[in-house]
Amino acid sequence: MSIPKKVLSTFLAIVLLMFVFPTNSLAVENSAGMSNFIKTKTYVNGQYYDVQTSAWFATDVATAYELGLMGGTSSSFFHPFDNVSIAEAITMASRIYSIYTTGTENFVQGSPWYQAYVDYALENGVIKSGYSDYNKAATRAEFAIILSGSLPDEALPAINTVNDGSIPDVQLDVPSAPAIYRLYRAGILTGNDSFGTFTPNSNIGRNAAAAIVTRMADTNLRKSITFTVPVPTTAISLNKTALSLGIGFSATLTANFIPGDTTGMIINWTSSNTKVAIVSAAGKVTGIALGTAVITAKFGNDKTATCNVTVAKLGTITNPLPVNNNTTVEFQEYTQDSIRRVIVSVEAAYTGEAAYSIVQSENVSNTAPTSTREWRLYIFNITYISGKNDADVLNVCNIISPYSLYTNPGSKIPVHSSFLLGDQYGAYDPQIIKLYPGTSSKVVIGFLTDKNVGDAILRVPYNGGASITWISCTP
Repeated sequence: MSIPKKVLSTFLAIVLLMFVFPTNSLAVENSAGMSNFIKTKTYVNGQYYDVQTSAWFATDVATAYELGLMGGTSSSFFHPFDNVSIAEAITMASRIYSIYTTGTENFVQGSPWYQAYVDYALENGVIKSGYSDYNKAATRAEFAIILSGSLPDEALPAINTVNDGSIPDVQLDVPSAPAIYRLYRAGILTGNDSFGTFTPNSNIGRNAAAAIVTRMADTNLRKSITFTVPVPTTAISLNKTALSLGIGFSATLTANFIPGDTTGMIINWTSSNTKVAIVSAAGKVTGIALGTAVITAKFGNDKTATCNVTVAKLGTITNPLPVNNNTTVEFQEYTQDSIRRVIVSVEAAYTGEAAYSIVQSENVSNTAPTSTREWRLYIFNITYISGKNDADVLNVCNIISPYSLYTNPGSKIPVHSSFLLGDQYGAYDPQIIKLYPGTSSKVVIGFLTDKNVGDAILRVPYNGGASITWISCTP
C-alpha cells in the first residue's frame, strides 16, 4: 500500500519539528547536571569593601557571585560576618536547584523579596514545608537541611567515609541528621575541628555560606576529611577542691580531663545550694549568701568532680579580700587620725629570681639572695576614695610598706633588707606618694625575706587597730 505524498510530507515535517524544537520535558531532562554551573558574572577584587583579598573566604565570595548563587547586601558591601537568614538559605538552595535542572536562575523578586524563591522551593521539593519566620537567622542545622534539598543524590556522591554516630554533636535521631551526614559524606561540610564537631544550633555567617554553596556547585572544591577519634574520657578533676568566697565575689573552676582530648564536649555544672553559691555554664562560681555549697561538674553519665565552697565574710586573716578586689575599706592607723576610705588591689607579685633581677636592674641593692632568703616585689594599685575633706592628704607608706605585710597565721613577714626604687619604679615608691581624695596610683615595694614564709597578706587597720581588713597579695 502506498502512502499519499501529502500525508508523508506532513509526517516528515512533524518529525523534523521534534528534533529542532524539543518538548519542555525533554529539554529539562537533557540539560540537568553539574555542567550547568558556569560563571556568568565577573567579580572584581575590591568589589565589596568588607571582603579583603587576604580573607580566607574571599575566593568563595567571588566564586559564589560569579556562579550567580550569592550577591552582596548592596553593590559595595557583602557583610561576610552577618548571619544567614532562613529566606537567604532558601534563596541559595532555589538558585542551585534551578541552575542544576534548567541551566538558569531567572527569578523575579516580589513582595516580600524572598516569596518567589520560597514558592519555587516548595513547588519543587527543595523544602518540604514553609517556615513561620523567614527573617530569623538560620541555624547551621537548618541551613544544612535546606541546602541538602537543592541537589539529587547523583550530584552529591559520597567521597568521605563518615560512619553513623561519628559526628560528636549530631545525634542520629534529630531531624537534621540525614542532611548533615549527607553533606559531610559529599565533602560539602567539614566540621569545626579535627573531631568533626558541627555545632548544629549555632548560626551560620554569610562567609561560611559562600564556601558551602560553591562546594555544592563545583565538585573540585569539595573536601576530603578524616576525623580524629577522641579517646574516651575516664575521669575528670577540678583545679580546686575547696574555695572560699565573699558575698558577690566570683571565681572560676576549670575541669581537667583524663585523657584530655575532649574538644566539643559539654560539662554540666550544678550547685547543691543555690541560695549560697551559684555556678554558670562556664564554671564561674559566685557567692550569694553566707554558708556552704558543693559545686559539681558532671561529664557524660557518670563522671563527676566536686568543689566545696564556703561563702564567708571577706577581709579576715583566714579569708582575705582577693588581689583583684574592688572593695572600699576604711583605714585609720590611730584613733586620732581621720578615717580614710581606700581601695587596694594587687597587680603583680614577683619572688625569687624574677624579683632579684628587678632589684639588680634598679641598681638599688647589692644584697644577693641566699639559700634561706629571697627577694619579693609587689605592685599595688591604690585609690583614695574619701577622707576628712578634699585637702586630707594620704601618705601611702602608712598603708603599703614591707612592714605592713603578714602571713596567714598572723605573723609579720621578716624584712632583712628593702630598697628605695630606682629609675623604672621610682615614681611608685610609697615613701614619696601622697594622694588626695579621688586620686589613685601604682605602688611598688621590694624586700628581702626568709624563704617559705608563706603567702603575704596586707594589713589595713581601722580604729587604731581594733579592727583589721586583710587583703591577699598573691595573684
